[in-house]
Amino acid sequence: MGRVALVGAGPGSASLLTVRAEELIGRAGAVVLDALVGSEVRALVRPGAEVFDVGKRPGRPFSQRAINDLLVELAAHHDLVVRLKGGDPFLFGRGGEELEALLEAGVAVEVVPGVPSATAAAAAAGIALTHRGLADGLIVLTGHRHGDAALDYDWSALVASGLTIVVLMGVGSRGAIAKELIAHGASPTTPVAVITRASWPNEVVSVGDLSTLETMAVEAPSTIVIGPVAGHARPWRRSLSLAGLRVAVTRPRAENDPLRRALEDRGAFVIDAPAIELGPPSDGGQTLLEALARVEAYDWIVFTSQNAVARVVDAVGDLRRLGRVRLAAIGPSTARALCEVRLRPDLVPTSYVGEGLVDAFPAGAGRVLLARARFPPHA
Repeated sequence: MGRVALVGAGPGSASLLTVRAEELIGRAGAVVLDALVGSEVRALVRPGAEVFDVGKRPGRPFSQRAINDLLVELAAHHDLVVRLKGGDPFLFGRGGEELEALLEAGVAVEVVPGVPSATAAAAAAGIALTHRGLADGLIVLTGHRHGDAALDYDWSALVASGLTIVVLMGVGSRGAIAKELIAHGASPTTPVAVITRASWPNEVVSVGDLSTLETMAVEAPSTIVIGPVAGHARPWRRSLSLAGLRVAVTRPRAENDPLRRALEDRGAFVIDAPAIELGPPSDGGQTLLEALARVEAYDWIVFTSQNAVARVVDAVGDLRRLGRVRLAAIGPSTARALCEVRLRPDLVPTSYVGEGLVDAFPAGAGRVLLARARFPPHA
């Protein structure tokens, strides 16, 4: 019998995962996830792992009992099963119910907290949920109770508390919530902020007050913040040079990608849109191995990508074999990849394309090994 990790996926962006969450997602033999788990996080699941989407959507119910049973069944077949839930597993994520079911079935469990959507959404909008002189605390409510039960909160007590009210899963009931609060003493001009898809590339922050909450053009998933602090938002993202821009990166996603990191550091939302997919050679790498078996006979090796550096270095083995071979890199990223394995390129053209490499190449005869991808023919 394996174990199940109840893992909080945070609000959506993979950059907001905990270190432990990312580690477990990459190791799990099976992953059971909700609809609110973003594509960035889903991409971290290791190839070959079983993936089960149990997100509850209109017309596609998935009972909690069925999810509990699935987790127990998967634990019998995998050493590690990750139950991946948006936000934090114990904040309106039914993690408590799943924990009870697993322990009763004799399954070992680990709980990994996640960044709650309630706090992450407010932070994305620059709203301090507690702020000296404005709010001494906060209350987190659900706008959709189990079995569609009535929202019969003590509205008078909520208004009298003076605390920030954060509503999750409340888009459909936002009109009723606003009416109840106003009917029990809240001012219609009480500030409101609705953060939609917080931390996702299509994040939207809408502002208004209780009188306009019902008619605000918002959609799920959204977090609603009600109270004076919502009127004191400080949209910090605007201070970054690429704020509001969405940038599609067409190369395959890599760990510690300097381009992605630089874009995100400047406030851009990065969208992965790989135009190519890296994979093993169609011949299993036999042609490359045969060429590298006599690598000492070459005068030059030309590297056209970081991936080529990794494959060649791995196949060469003892780098002393490259003692008399000169190395060319098509651009600075490929050159850095060579330097990281203690190989300094002899040639890096100023124009980072094939033609630039040809123009920069020294004249004369010699044997050249070109380490590049083989592109499939057009259909």
